[in-house]
Amino acid sequence: MKLTYLFLIVALLFSCHQQNHLPANTMKVIIWEMTCADELLKITHPKDKQSKEYLTAQDSLYQQIFAVHNISAQTFYKSYQYYSNNTLKFKALIDSSYAYGQRQKNLLKQTLKETKPTSETPKKEFINDSATTPTIKLDKIKKISKPKN
Repeated sequence: MKLTYLFLIVALLFSCHQQNHLPANTMKVIIWEMTCADELLKITHPKDKQSKEYLTAQDSLYQQIFAVHNISAQTFYKSYQYYSNNTLKFKALIDSSYAYGQRQKNLLKQTLKETKPTSETPKKEFINDSATTPTIKLDKIKKISKPKN
């Protein structure tokens, strides 16, 4: 009987324990967005990844990502630590982040195919207005006659 109570207390403690990490679905999106931010930085700051300018830009982009997901950097890094300490969960997280990224790229490609720009240049409309269109009066043109030999 005492063993049953002990088991119930332990089960109750574990069920009431708050989750100290972000769910995998949230983490995969954040990791993908951070990967995209890093790729953007490689293009815009190709020289030195350890420069102050690069690190400031990286921190700024990461803070924007955290703001979009309404989390703090500390929450993200604690969650990242949680997943990286468990090899199977970390591998599943990275694989799902990669798959998510591939779906996003395919969705973007599909969207771009559906909204092809037209190669035709827009036609200009000409207004036939006598005030702006020059007219030639034939009576003012002198006739040039051939010289007589």
